[in-house]
Amino acid sequence: MTHPNPRFDAEHYRPFLAKYVAWLEKEDFHDARHWCARLRSNDPAQIEAAISEAVAWDWLRCRVDKIDRVRTGRTRTPDFRCTKNGRTFFVEVTNISLERMTRLCGLEHADHSSGFRTVPQPDGGIQNEIAGKVQQGAFASAPYVVLVTTLHDHGSRRMQDDLVIEWVLTSRPALGMTFDPSASDANGGVFQFVDFDRAAFQLSGSVVPARRTVSAAVFGPFGRVAELMTRRRWEAQGLVRRMDPRLALADIRARGILHPDALHPFAPELLDDVNFCSFKNWPPRQTVEVQWSHALG
Repeated sequence: MTHPNPRFDAEHYRPFLAKYVAWLEKEDFHDARHWCARLRSNDPAQIEAAISEAVAWDWLRCRVDKIDRVRTGRTRTPDFRCTKNGRTFFVEVTNISLERMTRLCGLEHADHSSGFRTVPQPDGGIQNEIAGKVQQGAFASAPYVVLVTTLHDHGSRRMQDDLVIEWVLTSRPALGMTFDPSASDANGGVFQFVDFDRAAFQLSGSVVPARRTVSAAVFGPFGRVAELMTRRRWEAQGLVRRMDPRLALADIRARGILHPDALHPFAPELLDDVNFCSFKNWPPRQTVEVQWSHALG
C-alpha cells in the first residue's frame, strides 16, 4: 500500500485495514479480494476509497448492534446493512479524494503553513457526492444513508463546520434587496435569502423534493484519524499528557443532514452521537430555518 502524496501517511490507518479485511473475508470472499485489489491500486483515489471504507465500517460498528455486508446480486447496492434496537438502515460509503478535496477547499492535505488567505468551501462537492449515490438506495426497503468521507485533514475540519453542513442542506444563502423600477432605487433594505440552487434534497431552485431514496447523509471527517493516532504515539513516548483512555475512533464526532421528505425517513437516534441538521419547518413558508439534533456550542 503505497500512496504518492508525501503528506499522506497511510500507516495511520493500518490497524483498521487488518480488522476490516478479516471481517470482510468472512462476509464475502469475492468482495474481500476486490477490496484488496483497490488497496493495492496505482490510483491514489482507489487506495483512499478502500481505506475510507474500512474506517467507515469501524466507525459504524461502534454505533450499531450489528453490521452486515449487503448481498442482493445487484451491482449497485449499499455497502452495509446496519441494525440497532431492532431497526435496520443501509449505508453507502463514498470518499472525496485528497486531490479533489484540495481543489474544493483550496488547501493541501496537512498544510499547516501560516498566513492569511481566502479559501473556498467544499459544500458543492459534498452535494455532488450525495447526488452520485442515489441509485445505490433505489432498492432499499429501509432508510438509506450516504456516508461521505475524506482522509484530507483540512477537508475533515470543513466537514465538522456547522455552517458548511447547513449550506449542503439548503444551498448557500445570498443577499438581495427590493428594487423599485419606477424610482430606480432600492427600498426595504438588504435581506438574506436561500434559492435552493444547490440544495442536497431539492430540485435546483425549488422546494420540490429530489433524491428521496437518500434518507440522510453523514459526513465522516476521517482525516482526523491521523491526528488521533499521532497523539497516541506521542503519549506512548511520554511527549504529551495521556488522553482519556476511552477516546478512540468512536469519539470522532460527525455531522449529518436529514431529508425532509424521504421515502424511508431516518431516525436520528439510530446514530445518536451524530449531530443532524434538518429543516425546522417543511415546506418552508416565509423563512427557511434549520435545527440541529444536538445543541450547538
